[in-house]
Amino acid sequence: MKILLDTNIIIDCLTKRMPHFEFSKDVLRECLGGKAIACMATHTANDIFYIAHKTKPDVPVSELVEAIVAFTQILETIDLTAADIKAAASLGFADFEDALISQCAFKANVDFIITRNCKDFAKSIVEAIEPQSFLERVNAI
Repeated sequence: MKILLDTNIIIDCLTKRMPHFEFSKDVLRECLGGKAIACMATHTANDIFYIAHKTKPDVPVSELVEAIVAFTQILETIDLTAADIKAAASLGFADFEDALISQCAFKANVDFIITRNCKDFAKSIVEAIEPQSFLERVNAI
């Protein structure tokens, strides 16, 4: 199984954001244990930095950057081209960042987008599921 982690899942792990941290951490743990291949959109690194720095301003910038780089070492990263951006723009999403995530998921041929905001991906070609649903599926295998 191959999944793409939405920005909120990675931020949950990075900032230990409660009450979401436990499920998001468990998703990552299952992937590191070999039950799935986890991906992230390359452009997500910028969003992660911006949100994490805003949420945790006391954490040194160098530590945030180091943590983001560490995520790129354990997650497959998916780049977007100009054609991908154009395709994302045509999806009709209310939030363009979610359209970009959806396009990355499609491009990478993932099985699911893991997010806490499934409703935001109603127009996605790739199905979006919550962390708990992923964990139920992967542990049923």
